Amino acid sequence: MLSQRQFISLQTGVPHKHVKRSRRKKPRKGFLVICLFLIMFGIALPVIGYRVLDDRYQQDIVQAHAGAKQLEAGIALLRTLPHSSFNTKDVSTAQQDFKGALAVFSQLNGDVNLIPDVFTSLPSLGSRLHAAKHLLPLALDVATAGLAGCNIISTLVSRLHNPLNKASGLTMPDMTALGLNLQQIRMALAQAVGLVSQLQPGDLLFDPGLSKMIGEFHTYLPFIQQISGQADGLLSVLPEMLGIGQPAHYLVEILDSTELRPAGGFIGNYGIVTLDGGQVTTAQVTDTYLLDNSPKRTRHVAVPGDYAWFPFSRGWWGWGLRDSNLDADFPTSARNGEMLYSQEGGTFPLAGVIAITPQLIEQILTLTGPIAVPEYHETVTAQNLIDLIHYHQLTEEVANGMKPVPSADGLSSDRKHFTALLGQYLLARVHELHGSISPRLFGMLANSLHSKDLQIYFNANAAEKILQDYHVDDSIQPLVGDGNFVVDANITPSKANEYLVTTVNDQVTIDQTGVARHRTVIKFAWTKPGLTDQNFYGSTRYRGFVQVYAPAGSVLQTQDGWSPYNAGIAFGRKFWGGFVELDYPLAGAITLTWSVAGAAREVGHSWHYSYLMQHQAGTLQKMFLQVALPSCATISHTSAGVATDSKRQAHLAQVVSQDTAVSIDYTCSG
Repeated sequence: MLSQRQFISLQTGVPHKHVKRSRRKKPRKGFLVICLFLIMFGIALPVIGYRVLDDRYQQDIVQAHAGAKQLEAGIALLRTLPHSSFNTKDVSTAQQDFKGALAVFSQLNGDVNLIPDVFTSLPSLGSRLHAAKHLLPLALDVATAGLAGCNIISTLVSRLHNPLNKASGLTMPDMTALGLNLQQIRMALAQAVGLVSQLQPGDLLFDPGLSKMIGEFHTYLPFIQQISGQADGLLSVLPEMLGIGQPAHYLVEILDSTELRPAGGFIGNYGIVTLDGGQVTTAQVTDTYLLDNSPKRTRHVAVPGDYAWFPFSRGWWGWGLRDSNLDADFPTSARNGEMLYSQEGGTFPLAGVIAITPQLIEQILTLTGPIAVPEYHETVTAQNLIDLIHYHQLTEEVANGMKPVPSADGLSSDRKHFTALLGQYLLARVHELHGSISPRLFGMLANSLHSKDLQIYFNANAAEKILQDYHVDDSIQPLVGDGNFVVDANITPSKANEYLVTTVNDQVTIDQTGVARHRTVIKFAWTKPGLTDQNFYGSTRYRGFVQVYAPAGSVLQTQDGWSPYNAGIAFGRKFWGGFVELDYPLAGAITLTWSVAGAAREVGHSWHYSYLMQHQAGTLQKMFLQVALPSCATISHTSAGVATDSKRQAHLAQVVSQDTAVSIDYTCSG
């Protein structure tokens, strides 16, 4: 049998005695060459590789700084958008910034990923490479999220920048695109959170501004996550809210705050606004009495026991839409309005309720300019709006009596025909406003949400939850500290509240255990001298029902200046109610003394006192708050607007045009 050496000899023709020597020499020589090459490569690589990588690093660092500037510019513009969200130029610029940053960081990230991780051990350059491998994916996520956010804003702005122009609104394909962009934001955000948690202190030496940016990321992360979560819920109900796929209908209440009601004013007129893709397709104002006295009304509705203080719903007509807002908690009043609208023969399925005071209409008139109503030979301005509406409504009321007579054109009743025409002409003028006015209009509407000249209620829970989160749902808020909410209802009836100002003077004394003792004086005074019955359109004796909402654990000690009527717990608050009367031009006052335990709370080595005064829609209110801290106290911090008289005395005096929160931090020694 041939040996392996002999077999190879026969195959190759080489004598078998030489085969062994030949095969052993070649591997030995080749192995030595390979070893020599590896040794030389190992010696040269730190020198040659360093130079190559350093040259490439110098090229890439220029691009990285350019991308970082674009990213910072895009983020800066996004921060300004809440104040100018309909500035299409800024949105477009931010989009380009994020696109540019995305392109730069994508290229750099690709380059860095080609470099083996082993090179991170190189001196000096290795630490930069390590930082780049961590920071570039983070920058990509931020740029991706920013671009997706701009895409969402751009879509909404292009479709909704003027909801009265009846142009193409939001569609279901738009909703799909919005959902995909939102998904991109969520994914990028989740990845960014993971990457930030993996950063090492040395990674932040790449750029002096990185530490600040990462710090801001941690600061804004809860807010970003909240917005993302809200957007998820909102996206699911947006079609229902904006009429995407099928129209959405809203009950619109036109409040007359000169005849005050708890939620802002007597509802003299109402309408149905229809949205299709977020665009207003139909809107009309008509007399509420036509609905309340409609033959389609299914049954007589008695006023609920909670509102038994209200005297005008006990007749044959019962409780109606015009008097539905008897609760200062707007969501409750809105649901009451929807219920009465339906029972009185309203046929539209409602997506929610919108309430508007004359103050908002006056503001809109400053944008549109005077509105002519040629049928009445009148020109309406912000200055004469209320007077003209009252004149034409109430003189027709005297002529026709309380029974509403439909106008010949079917727009409204005879006595409120002027208001219906004014509403049509005003909407037409708003429709004609130049697109450059839209930011001012939307800014005006946003401010009106805080002043409660515009109140909104959504039947969609996710949408209503967003209003709650931003404290613009106009609910009676439960208190974690101290505060009050003074609510007045005109039951004269008259149009007297136009000339009546309410001042709440609350003197608070806090003891060492955190108990707050209040002496609350609610003053009513007339703002104009020389008024007559024609100004009031009713009696000059004002009769009101006043409710005061305090913290849940409050205890009333004394009360004076009103006829006490009721007390109880509602919306997580203690309340007291009573009737007050005053004859023009005399002033009046209610004085309450009460206390609440735990108003100030000890936190660590200091104390915190918070106070919330809520604003009633449609009212002219002033607040004087005086807080006396215990003798051991030294004030360490106060919220904006609070003045300190000494180390233990603070006060705030201002017109209350929106819910106002006050906080005082202090230490107590001894």
